[in-house]
Amino acid sequence: MFYKYESDFDNDLMFWSNATADLWHKGEIGESDLPDELLHALNELWTDSHLVCCYLVEFKGRYGVALESIYDRDFAESLGVTYSELLKRVEKKANYISKECPQFDTLFGKDT
Repeated sequence: MFYKYESDFDNDLMFWSNATADLWHKGEIGESDLPDELLHALNELWTDSHLVCCYLVEFKGRYGVALESIYDRDFAESLGVTYSELLKRVEKKANYISKECPQFDTLFGKDT
């Protein structure tokens, strides 16, 4: 499913780690504090070996990993496009990914 957010993710997306797998949920926690699904995600799915950031998350009450790519005005400028044009392209790509991989939730956050 494709979800689009403006400025924040409301309460739909909660992080249980940062991109280096330091665990945090309403304070610092340890692996024993993770729900079973997130402990499995940490041990089997979490990685820092891709060109995106990987987080342990809870999205709409479901646990898993989130892969994040960040695009900003400097990146747009380096491509020779406006930030507005870059956002249109990224949203289009996210929507495409959502259709190609319907088993995964795809979030597009504008200025989130």
